Amino acid sequence: MNRLKNMIKRPKNTEISAIEDEVLTLTTKRTDIVARRAAAVKAADEAREQRKIALIDSSETSIDPFNDEITRQEGVVGTCDSVVAEIDQMLAAARLRLEAARSADLRAKNATTLEEVATTVEKHAGELEVALKPVAAILAKIRKALPENVAIYNPANRPEGRTEKNHHASSREIVSALLAEAIAHVAPDTFDEETNYKRENALFRVVVDEWEPGVRFRERRDPSSASAAARLLVGDRLRQRATAIRDGKAPAEIHGTPIYVPSVDVPQTSIDLFVVKNFSYIKDRLGRYELHAQGSTAVLDVKIATVAIEKGFALRLDSDEGRQAYDAHLENLKTYQPWNSSLSTDECEPLGNILNFELEEGSNPLQISSERGRHTAEPSAIKPARRIPEFSWEDD
Repeated sequence: MNRLKNMIKRPKNTEISAIEDEVLTLTTKRTDIVARRAAAVKAADEAREQRKIALIDSSETSIDPFNDEITRQEGVVGTCDSVVAEIDQMLAAARLRLEAARSADLRAKNATTLEEVATTVEKHAGELEVALKPVAAILAKIRKALPENVAIYNPANRPEGRTEKNHHASSREIVSALLAEAIAHVAPDTFDEETNYKRENALFRVVVDEWEPGVRFRERRDPSSASAAARLLVGDRLRQRATAIRDGKAPAEIHGTPIYVPSVDVPQTSIDLFVVKNFSYIKDRLGRYELHAQGSTAVLDVKIATVAIEKGFALRLDSDEGRQAYDAHLENLKTYQPWNSSLSTDECEPLGNILNFELEEGSNPLQISSERGRHTAEPSAIKPARRIPEFSWEDD
């Protein structure tokens, strides 16, 4: 902010200075004339008092001199009022011109500031582009030296869009992590301090969809050079804003005013699961249970799904492990006909009150609810269309 303020400092506008001098001169003269008017009013009042004394005096004192003085001073008062009114009109017009000149000057200064910022960023981006060429060659050497089948580390949760399906990091991911660490070492402010899924070691490109910044790719795009990226993302935007400010189509103020609104991802609220072991959890304030049978699929709240996964009762359907288990289950159904039965809480591993409901008085924890919302006071009353057979994904 201080750097931007310093860039805005310019030699004082001569047009503004001239109007300010005009306003100051008129204001000073108005003060003088108002003072003269007050003196004339006082002199006229004194002449009236003298005339009263002359009128009640027994001697034949002439009142003509007092009449002449009163007339003269009243004339001065009238003239002063006329001049003050004229000065007020001139001051109003001058202040309007001063406001317009200051507004035009602010627009010119701020527009020039944005253009200077754009030019400076593009200049240094060109220097960055030159500096990164040997870095790219080094990264290529590192990746060439890394065999794809060496499991150096497990990347855990990968960001969306990663093409790797194996459980260990690819050479591309390793190079990405090394480069991210190197940049974080010399320029730590370029990374967020807190990120989800331990992604602080992964480099992210800005979404290049009509150059609207965001956080994820919707389709594959070829990366631009540092100079092109700086021009598209910074230079063009600031210059367009500068033109709009000059033309009066955008606010003159630029401090804290965003050039664009970044897209925001909606936080994940549910997870698709494949159930590998019967489990239950309290679903509402009445203490009713929700039951999920082994071999079924479910879309559950993130908190519930996370606990079920951690305890080994379910797998994420969007994971390789979950997809393989689900596909194997579908194959089993082709050769094995399940038999009908009810599913009770006794057959389910309880997860408990994960959502921390404040249970109402008199709530019955034995009340249960099927996956389709049916419920009853009898815990064994749920009768699915068919019982899911025992199934272990570990057999595969």
